[in-house]
Amino acid sequence: MPPAHLADWYRAADVLVFPSLYEGFGLPPIEAMACACPVLSSASGALGETVAGAAGFLDSLDTAQIQAQLTRAAADLGWRDHLRDAGLARARAFDWAATAKATLGVYERAVAGGALSKAARPDWGQHDREIRVSTHYRPSKHGSRLMPPEGAIPTQGHNNDQTS
Repeated sequence: MPPAHLADWYRAADVLVFPSLYEGFGLPPIEAMACACPVLSSASGALGETVAGAAGFLDSLDTAQIQAQLTRAAADLGWRDHLRDAGLARARAFDWAATAKATLGVYERAVAGGALSKAARPDWGQHDREIRVSTHYRPSKHGSRLMPPEGAIPTQGHNNDQTS
């Protein structure tokens, strides 16, 4: 489906069912919520935090429970309206401009040397002295990318620029 039509599909749907077993973030439920589409979602991976109570939850491995939630979404218009309203409110919490600004702030602190204070880092014992935060740019065998300077991270006999 062309991405340009995705919002139309979300708006036309009665509910988005997202029974993922693992999800790194869960953009489809947020996209659906932004289009006023109620969401039924698993809480696997990051989804529980992503939808934060603005979705009906599913146990991805329990087909009877999924069927019960689908039946409820079809029959209980008040619940579906609640999910729609909660979803719209949750989707407003995600803003690309705010995300870009926050990400830029992280990079600026990293460049300034304040990415992780000593107190905020885990205790890595003797390796704490060997690991350095770096923002050096150098070419690798896989093309140019942000890389630590040579020798900044102990390799213990491994080649970080593996050829494959």
